[in-house]
Amino acid sequence: MSHLLLLSEIGRIIGEARTHQEVLIRVVRLIAGRLRADVCAIYLLDGARTTLTLAATEGLSTDAVGKARLAKGEGLTWQVLEKMAPVIVEDAPRDPHYKYLPVTHEEAFHSFLGIPLQVRGLPIGTIYIQTREPRRFTDDEVRALSAIASQVAPIVDNARLLALVAGEEPPAVQPVHDTGPRRYFGTPCSTGVVSGVVMRLVDRVPREPQPAMSVREELERLEGAFLRARDELLRMQQWLRDHNAEEAALVFSVQLMMLEDPTFEGRMRASVEAGASAYTSILRVSDEVVARFATLRDLFFRERSDDVRDVTSRLLRNVRPAADRKSVTLEGKVVVLPLLTPSRMVSLCAEGVSAVLAGGGGATSHAALLARSLDLPLVVGLGDFIHEAQDGDLVLVDAASGEVVLRPPESLVGDATRVAAAGIEALRTTFADPGPGKGRIRFEANVSLWGDAVRAREEQAEGIGLYRTEFAFLMRPDLPGEDEQYVLYRRIVEAVAPLPVTFRLLDAGGDKLLPALGQAPEPNPFLGYRSLRLLLDHPEILGAQARAILHAVDDTDARVLVPMVGSVEEFRAVRELLRQEELPVPALGAMIEVPSALMQLDELAKEADYLCVGTNDLTQHMLGVDRTNSRVTRFFDFCHPAMLRALRAVSEAAQRAGKPFVVCGAAASNPLYLPLWLGLGVARLSVHTSRLRVLRALESRLDEGLCREASKALMAMDTATKIRTHLEEMAEPEVREQVRKRLRQ
Repeated sequence: MSHLLLLSEIGRIIGEARTHQEVLIRVVRLIAGRLRADVCAIYLLDGARTTLTLAATEGLSTDAVGKARLAKGEGLTWQVLEKMAPVIVEDAPRDPHYKYLPVTHEEAFHSFLGIPLQVRGLPIGTIYIQTREPRRFTDDEVRALSAIASQVAPIVDNARLLALVAGEEPPAVQPVHDTGPRRYFGTPCSTGVVSGVVMRLVDRVPREPQPAMSVREELERLEGAFLRARDELLRMQQWLRDHNAEEAALVFSVQLMMLEDPTFEGRMRASVEAGASAYTSILRVSDEVVARFATLRDLFFRERSDDVRDVTSRLLRNVRPAADRKSVTLEGKVVVLPLLTPSRMVSLCAEGVSAVLAGGGGATSHAALLARSLDLPLVVGLGDFIHEAQDGDLVLVDAASGEVVLRPPESLVGDATRVAAAGIEALRTTFADPGPGKGRIRFEANVSLWGDAVRAREEQAEGIGLYRTEFAFLMRPDLPGEDEQYVLYRRIVEAVAPLPVTFRLLDAGGDKLLPALGQAPEPNPFLGYRSLRLLLDHPEILGAQARAILHAVDDTDARVLVPMVGSVEEFRAVRELLRQEELPVPALGAMIEVPSALMQLDELAKEADYLCVGTNDLTQHMLGVDRTNSRVTRFFDFCHPAMLRALRAVSEAAQRAGKPFVVCGAAASNPLYLPLWLGLGVARLSVHTSRLRVLRALESRLDEGLCREASKALMAMDTATKIRTHLEEMAEPEVREQVRKRLRQ
């Protein structure tokens, strides 16, 4: 109970403190007293993530604040970050990793308990306690300090961002690094081999221009900045529309609303009229808005802080005189950043970057799906790389294999691009006209944007097997109305008519938080308030979407897919709601994505018109792996024996009920698994558009009887390695290497 009170007191301090430094000072003082420690210290990472600097302390010399620094790898404090876990040492000076800093006067202290400070899985610093006498910290103390760290970290991070926007935090000193090539391997999310110059995406605050001589001139500068910033956003919106990404263009709607809000601009005008410069007024008002948003519990408003910062940076760039207005262009650059959201992904595409490299995220995140839809090379899970790459570095990116080479020699760049071009040409030649296939499996396309549907038709898809309806909800601050949804859905239907379209009902939550619902972050979001659970709690959302879909598919061969079905009762509730609309109900499928559905397969097969396995979610739920967490993605393995046995169970249940068995997700698009799908009797595969020709050609060459025997053999194997090796041995020789290196999802 005392530790709960401690957390409560820290919450009070955060609410009362006026600056982030005051928060840190009061927090370390409180923790040292309540945990009976002689020292409590917080070290924070610099912008380049190569140095830890003492930010606040109770017990060490206060003169050391800002001066005590640890280079990467030095001391027990860095051990905490490298392990990203608690570090407990009974007698610190005797530990081989101990680093003594004379400026701190820490020689008198022995025991050490350090906890990482992290935000969204990425480190920002450490907090630790020490005592004079060697002591073994209890599990209760470790839990208490861990809980404190989780509460303090986001507040510290937000405060530092505000300081950076205000220009209070000095820019990171770029470390000296060796000039030789280094190879990194992340998670591949799209395709393409490109080389380019690195640009680390950080908040760059332009310096203030020389103040004008009069209030009138400053007001003219402010007005011009608003006009130019608005034009930038409108140009990016148009770029997306020109590339058939109308839904994605909605991402800029919030920022445009802000620039057109008379109150937002009016407060800045009032500040100028009171004597401040246009530059200072933009910063002052924006900081006030961000600070107010940061304290709110509502996720929608807290996430709008990013929009405010983006608008602020645009205004600050454009408030400068034309002669000094040299905006930093992203066109052609390889952008490097810690985390990637769907909205940032869209913005980068519109600004013409050549590739994106991110520290966190997964291949099945929605940012990754957008990258594939917009043909942008993307690799995620590059934690070490983003700390070491610097602006101006040359980098070679293979977005299909996940390999990234920092500072490659020119010969390697030339060879890699030639090989990639030759491989792509070979595939185009081999599968230029794959023919109709043997018709044993229908190859349909995954669609996120209207442009995907157009490309699917060009690639001879046999329909749309999965239309992700959530993008219209993710890219705007409010809920799309029934009429707006109808227009979007009807465009998809008309783009591929008379081929069938499968509409997946809104699959929100997890890594897809809806701004309009103000969804709060959850400890385990993929196991939380998401998907069908959310829809059934919001019948007004489900009802509006159902009516829009039913009207849009009138007189067409359409289907509806219910995501993340957890029980028969949930599925029946959706069917009943559709019936209440008094419109013809298309074929209704149940997505098998959670283990509870596997335990009710026969019941679901009787209720549903078809069963559809979503391989991404089913794999993560079966294996207990968060597919967006780069630290555990190596455990996300579709070839796990448990996954194959789950698939067999779905296949057998569908056969007993005489219903089609359908598969979508990353595994559906992987050519290595095609013999498995044919052997299990899959009726339809919903795949990425770029895989359609390859898969159809491979399917035409497969012997169905041999595939059935192979599937039985695979079910008897006890390791993922054996399963994968057997599938690779079955692959066609002329495409095996391309499958391994270029077509891997």
